Amino acid sequence: MVKTMKLVSVQVQNYKCVEDSGEFSVNDLTCLAGKNESGKTALLEALRRLKPVEGRAEQNYNPLFEYPRRKYIPQQEVKDRVLTTKWELSPDDISEVEKSLGKGAMAKSMVSIHRGYDNRSTWAVSIAETDVIKHMRSSETEGETPNQIAIKILNDRLPTFLYFPNYGTLPGRVSINEFISGNHGSEDAEEYRHFEALLELAGTSVNGLKQAAQSEELVAQLEAVSNRISDKVFEYWSQNRHLQVEIRCDPARPNDPHPYNSGEVVQLRIRNNRHRVTTPFDARSAGFVWFFSFLVWFYQMEKIHGSNLVILLDEPGLSLHATAQADLLRYIRTELLPKYQVIYTTHSPFLVDAADFLSVRTVEDATDDDGTPLGTKVGDKVLSSDSETLFPLRAALGYDITQSLFIGENCLLVEGPSDLIYLQWASQQMAARGGTKLDDRWTIVPAGGISKLGTFASLFAGNHLNVAILTDFHQGDKSKVRELEQHQMLAANRVFTVTQFIGKSEADTEDLIGWDLYRKVVNHCYGLKKDKKLPHKQPNGSNTTVVETVRNHFQSVATEGREYDHLSPAMFLLANAGRFQNHPETETALENFENLFNSLNSVISSTT
Repeated sequence: MVKTMKLVSVQVQNYKCVEDSGEFSVNDLTCLAGKNESGKTALLEALRRLKPVEGRAEQNYNPLFEYPRRKYIPQQEVKDRVLTTKWELSPDDISEVEKSLGKGAMAKSMVSIHRGYDNRSTWAVSIAETDVIKHMRSSETEGETPNQIAIKILNDRLPTFLYFPNYGTLPGRVSINEFISGNHGSEDAEEYRHFEALLELAGTSVNGLKQAAQSEELVAQLEAVSNRISDKVFEYWSQNRHLQVEIRCDPARPNDPHPYNSGEVVQLRIRNNRHRVTTPFDARSAGFVWFFSFLVWFYQMEKIHGSNLVILLDEPGLSLHATAQADLLRYIRTELLPKYQVIYTTHSPFLVDAADFLSVRTVEDATDDDGTPLGTKVGDKVLSSDSETLFPLRAALGYDITQSLFIGENCLLVEGPSDLIYLQWASQQMAARGGTKLDDRWTIVPAGGISKLGTFASLFAGNHLNVAILTDFHQGDKSKVRELEQHQMLAANRVFTVTQFIGKSEADTEDLIGWDLYRKVVNHCYGLKKDKKLPHKQPNGSNTTVVETVRNHFQSVATEGREYDHLSPAMFLLANAGRFQNHPETETALENFENLFNSLNSVISSTT
């Protein structure tokens, strides 16, 4: 397969509710997560205009309807930039340019493309002029500059954008006569396109069914179609494994409504093998109808539009149950990513992959310190201070945690999700340095506070699991820790407090991070500037816990109403690990974690 350029970053400006999104990076799979009315749809709409599959007719921006209304001045010509994209050229792209401009023609493999209300795309490419001049002296290239030649070649190779704002569904039945005649409305036309895609997926067509010379030939065709479709759809639909697709072609009945009362009618039905009944396709649940239709239609995309696409999905799978949304995400990763880049929007936690938070970009309708609207902002690397914006990420993390509760025979209980994240971060950093990481056999489970650790210990130990506990320690916690140490369901020496590893009388997991590193993480995470920043030296000395010091700072220094919480800095550190990995304070933190890991890993070693 020929590889073409890859989209690596996007910035949208002056488009509907987006005054300036800020530049944000794009992966093979990128999830734009945010609440309703945050501007997610506007971002996709602006992006698709660069090169939509529909062609030039859908490419233009219209300032009358799309320029931010509070900035729009009637009768004044608008030429503002809307879209800035950056692309990484593939070796195949560079090779195509070199065929015309010579070896080494491209000085850089990164190009930029801009588009605005003048509705012209402007490219920025870096040409190695010396090498190109030598080549052009010996060639017959005339009339165009090297830049123009390179841009023309690359523009032809630029992927097109396939945008899905709406998701049509398959019809339960189709009149063959009406289908062939084309005498139907626009709504029916969309359903018919889906139905045609269904038959094409199975290698046949309505005409193919109509022209079957014998009844057995027709039955064979329909059974082949049914079996092939069933295999495709139920590879991903995990909600009910007892279903099977059936396609029938029967004579119309005179008392049925028009147009199903004459000629032949193709019916799509779903058989439930458990209950041994069939039901019309469009009588199934809305979620199943959507999922089935979506998969069928997407299997046709490469045939219709080719493989050089960027897929834009706006709020897919809203009618799906939580586990069916996970099926959809699995389908996207398995079937689409090998061929396409995919960008999708969601406010559902079940369409956020907790194992890949780095693919998530938060979207929020932001305001400045005085409450003045700033429009839609995209937080690169999972950055947002708005709790509602972060909700799907937090919920996804919580759901992922609950799914892991009974997985693995070695359970390490911690108080909260931030503890889990810090352990993951430190373990990853230690592994990269060749040091001692946390044993992979540990399943880390947040219990929701020290008071709940005993209950969780009973639950897990009762399932014959090897259980250890890591807990914070504060004055007043002595009795709680003693109860845990004497817990009848816990083996001896399985309760660890953070204080054991840093020599302090009180400590949270954040104290393993240490003041020097943690203050930097918090300053970056909350965007604290100048006198709002946490100071270099920890106030009140190191006897106060890091968390207590930060909490006091947020209470005493005005921070525009933004509340400090345990989770946000942890998520920021994990998502931006590279920003801090070469700092000396990071090495100090990792030494603390390595001591902890040695103790925890010895628990597993002693039981194997």
